[in-house]
Amino acid sequence: MDPIAERVAAAKLWLISRPPGAPGADTPRDLPYLATAVYALSTVPTPAVDTIRADEYWRLYINSDWAIATGVPDIGRELAHIVWHLLMDHAGRARAIRIDSTTSRLWHQACDLTIADTLTSINACPTHVAVAAEHTRADNPKIGIGRSAEDYYAILSGLPAHPTSSDGDRIDPLTDRDSCGSAVDGIPRASDLPP
Repeated sequence: MDPIAERVAAAKLWLISRPPGAPGADTPRDLPYLATAVYALSTVPTPAVDTIRADEYWRLYINSDWAIATGVPDIGRELAHIVWHLLMDHAGRARAIRIDSTTSRLWHQACDLTIADTLTSINACPTHVAVAAEHTRADNPKIGIGRSAEDYYAILSGLPAHPTSSDGDRIDPLTDRDSCGSAVDGIPRASDLPP
């Protein structure tokens, strides 16, 4: 087995397995519903992404160097994050409200808020998603918790625009290497394989 497939397989197993120290030998992690989803992902190693992302066809694009350098639990948390984008049909919902390249950043932020709501309580949220959600909530008390992506998007789109790169320029989601991919907004990336 190649090292990337091995790392992804270990991360999938970590995600659906009983956490160490959980009471009772047969206590599951309580994520059995994710097993079908995480094992439905097709892994595509590629240097075209910085870390990990997916398209709406359930293909997981993963940077080999990142996968080797990242711990299994962190890869597992990223898988949970990606799978929730797919399970919640964020790409289809983005099309329904006409998200485009100018609004995809706010939609992505709104979707990640819903994922943080779900995954933080079970210790399966990637650190960067949890921290971003905390900052977003600190910046705007209207955000709250437990809302739909559409509700979060409506609140966020009424806020002053925040720069999305260090120089203040909007990042083009078609070329953005460090995003969750078209699984979030339905906008194909240059690194996506054809349907």
